[in-house]
Amino acid sequence: MLAQVSGGLASWNLSSAASGPLNTLTASSGGALSPVANNINILGTTNQITTAGAGDSITLTLPVAVVAPGTLASTTTLAAGTSLAVGTSATVGTTLGVTGTTTLAALTQVGTANINATGAAVTTIGSVTGASGISMLVGTGNFSLDGVTNSTYTVGASTTTGVVTVGGTAQSGTMTLGSSSATNIVAIGAGGGATTVNIATGITSAKTVNIGTGAAMANNISIGGTGANVIAVGDTQTAGSLAMGSAMIGGTISIGGTGAQTGTITLSASTAAQTIAIANLGGAKTIGIGNGIDGNDVTIANGINTTAQTVTVAGGAAGANSTVSVLSGNASAGTQTLNLATGSGGKSVNLASGAGANLVLIGSLTTTSALTLQSGTGGISLATGATTPGAVSMTPNIVSAAALTVVNNARVGQAVFTGQTTGAAATDVYTITNSVVTGTTQAIIISCGNLGANDAQMTITRVLQSAGSIAISLKNNGAAALNGDVHLNFWILN
Repeated sequence: MLAQVSGGLASWNLSSAASGPLNTLTASSGGALSPVANNINILGTTNQITTAGAGDSITLTLPVAVVAPGTLASTTTLAAGTSLAVGTSATVGTTLGVTGTTTLAALTQVGTANINATGAAVTTIGSVTGASGISMLVGTGNFSLDGVTNSTYTVGASTTTGVVTVGGTAQSGTMTLGSSSATNIVAIGAGGGATTVNIATGITSAKTVNIGTGAAMANNISIGGTGANVIAVGDTQTAGSLAMGSAMIGGTISIGGTGAQTGTITLSASTAAQTIAIANLGGAKTIGIGNGIDGNDVTIANGINTTAQTVTVAGGAAGANSTVSVLSGNASAGTQTLNLATGSGGKSVNLASGAGANLVLIGSLTTTSALTLQSGTGGISLATGATTPGAVSMTPNIVSAAALTVVNNARVGQAVFTGQTTGAAATDVYTITNSVVTGTTQAIIISCGNLGANDAQMTITRVLQSAGSIAISLKNNGAAALNGDVHLNFWILN
């Protein structure tokens, strides 16, 4: 009876202790087989097992290529010397260990799979042929793609027209791209192509986009490079708000080029009515407009208005001292010109005309300073308050001489002739030499006064003006001779 096959050799046991010829052989099925013509055949099956007889032995051998008629099960380790080819499918109950190259047409893995878990192996999954595809699915056990400290990860490097999508279509969890605690670079759209980078451009729900908003971090955030970039912020929205540095209590905000920029900087080009507020809340501000030194051209409300407009400078109700200075700097070179209402067309110019106790100073006393007040047919009016009528003063140029001739080249002045002794009923001619007098047609106002204790009454009897001088004849209509000074006051009106 066949007992076992081991190492390609069959072992037989006697079915009877009695000696004599072989009567029967019993297999796993078919019962006891009797010899036919004194012979029992032991045959193999193609691609499964072969038999070979020699002398008194029959050897059962597995062929080089074994085709199992059904499921092939191994109770321990199934080892393949060179390669293992599975024609249809293979089921591994515990662990499948492969050393070398593995090519799988299809693989269904139930349980934990380790592919090239040891050694410096290169693993390729899938191909780029035809409609090849890879689906990598994960449950609550999560998905981890990791390497060593200097590993390089490349995703979609050969793709030119395809689509790369990362993240769930209805994801509510956090998606993190670059969470390193070290110094590194996260590059998005950094290739040489004309890339469009869209962030939060969906239209279904409102988005919150945060860039560099880590608490108490002094981040360096740069937008735009060295090229002629066109950068638009909030440039397509028609409502909402745009804030820049609204929470800052220190630091600086700079808009525009710090170098030799020649382009135009436009602040609010709206064609509708709006309010533009610059430094109009609490806190002392220092506002500089056109403070450069290279001949700035600063205009305010300089357009040709088609409707009524109002330009106000420091027009609020003052609760403390206020100072408004225009051309108040000291000129070290060149000339300074202040034009106020110099254009053609009728204007109403009010200067300190409010009801307050104003102190108005016009003009300077320095060297050749001049002041001209002129008007048309409307005239010039000098008026004082109702409680102090006539409070108008003028500073004359006073020149004294102990003679009958005094040189005084002012338009408004006083000529003092000291130590005069004109007798009663006598007449003396007092001359004022004045270069302002150009002839006989100028309007000149002259008054006379005399000092001294005697009853001398100096009266103007004649004024004779000529180019360069005024001769005033004074007669003493008093009862006594003059014993004091004579004051002649003059105003050359034109």
